[in-house]
Amino acid sequence: MLEMPCMVNAMKVKNRIVMPAVYIGNKFYHEKFQNFYISRAAKDVGMIIVPIPTMNGVADLCCEEFIQTSKRFVAKCHQYDCKLIAQIFSGVGEMVNEFTKEELEQISQDLILSAKKVKEAGYDGIEIHGAHHALFMSLLSPKANLRTDEFGGKFENRVKLALRTVKGIREVIGKEYPLMFRFSGTEFCEGGVDIKMSIRYAKLLQEEGVDCIDVSAGGSICSPKNSECPDQTKEEGCFSDIFSAIKKEVSVPVIGSGKIITKKTADKILEAGEADFVGVGRPLVASADWARRMLKGNDGDKSCIETWYEQLPKWN
Repeated sequence: MLEMPCMVNAMKVKNRIVMPAVYIGNKFYHEKFQNFYISRAAKDVGMIIVPIPTMNGVADLCCEEFIQTSKRFVAKCHQYDCKLIAQIFSGVGEMVNEFTKEELEQISQDLILSAKKVKEAGYDGIEIHGAHHALFMSLLSPKANLRTDEFGGKFENRVKLALRTVKGIREVIGKEYPLMFRFSGTEFCEGGVDIKMSIRYAKLLQEEGVDCIDVSAGGSICSPKNSECPDQTKEEGCFSDIFSAIKKEVSVPVIGSGKIITKKTADKILEAGEADFVGVGRPLVASADWARRMLKGNDGDKSCIETWYEQLPKWN
């Protein structure tokens, strides 16, 4: 199953292996940052989601240096038939109750403009980061979102800004350019986001034009510490009940992540129809050739879970 291609809107991905966004430092223009991802593309990863770190928000994405650097970066990954998705951050979730209504509306407009620039820069698609401690996750959370304006209170208000942003992005990027959205399917805490709410959310995102749902878990400002990063006490594929529940309710492709280390686990998830892609983070950080080994039938090395952090590039 891993080797089978899959479509996301009009984009054909050569296999089912996705490297989710890994925050390895605010070094987009650093050659080592780009080489980190190019080395994974060269070793058969089908799709890489690259976090686009900015210090000045949308202004950084509008500059000519970003556009031209990105075009060269994308072209290098395309040599290996790897699709490159730019992930843009929806805002600081910790400030969910501090932003004014006008500031939230401006964030939405900035994200729409960012999407337009990402497409101009040559990326194969765009992903909105609305998971973990991102703003859209905090807005969704009935526990974190204590606002009393039109973006707080009932569910319809809490999802309003995300849906408005998705709709605006779709209008500027066109019908066939892939638009993905990442969020946490549960916060793992009482009174927070649960699977039932996430299914409802995913359906609305799809209706507004999202082409692929990227499901994570935990990691929000209300979640237990490190809940998005399963440790040795958790079994492989430990978030499969979360992303499979969402997969059953939407028609667009779903990316499932959460301690997927071996080909056996990845194939089991795909064959059961629990997800369309497997998101593999720590194994691909620890080993650039994880995808190639899996596609050749060699199973994973579980030691990567303990060593992944040490494998991150060390830059001055």
